[in-house]
Amino acid sequence: MLTSRVHLRSVGAALLALSAAAMVSGCARPSVLRLEQPHLSGPQQRLELRSEQVYWTGQGPVYRLLAEMPLPGAGTGRPAFLLYLRVTEDANAPAAAAGPVEVRGFLVQTRGAQAGLTPVVEAGVSGDRPGKKTWKLRVDLRFEDSSRLTGFLIGDRADWKMTRFETRSHTADVQGLLKGPLPALRPLPQK
Repeated sequence: MLTSRVHLRSVGAALLALSAAAMVSGCARPSVLRLEQPHLSGPQQRLELRSEQVYWTGQGPVYRLLAEMPLPGAGTGRPAFLLYLRVTEDANAPAAAAGPVEVRGFLVQTRGAQAGLTPVVEAGVSGDRPGKKTWKLRVDLRFEDSSRLTGFLIGDRADWKMTRFETRSHTADVQGLLKGPLPALRPLPQK
């Protein structure tokens, strides 16, 4: 009987730890995006992507964001898609009126027959300036391969994660982005 109580306590402690980890990781508020790929056929033409793995860093006027999106139907896991955005605001505008003056970015499909990178060619981004820990924004992005990504992103500040992405795993992609043409910027309607 003593063994059973000890076992139950350890199982209860493990469940409590998992619940706390789920709350800390932001499981209650995933980012939700819709990826339209008209150049593909079948179910890959329209995908609903959810992610609890969205990170940002920076300080005015330049902010960077990385969204790691697993396969459709999952909120976490190995990324099937990576979205990287670099948003520059007007440094001279008052905080309330500040909006992006430049948005650069790319989408990477990490596996499958369509694996590869496609840059943003037209961007609509709206939202408040990042807070101390969280950044919420709405995006409407069009890519060079005719894909379109729309939805809401909720990112958590993670300087180390962004630095690792920019300087180790995707250095050439980020550097190429800064040297490439500037995407068209268009305002999003207020919601």
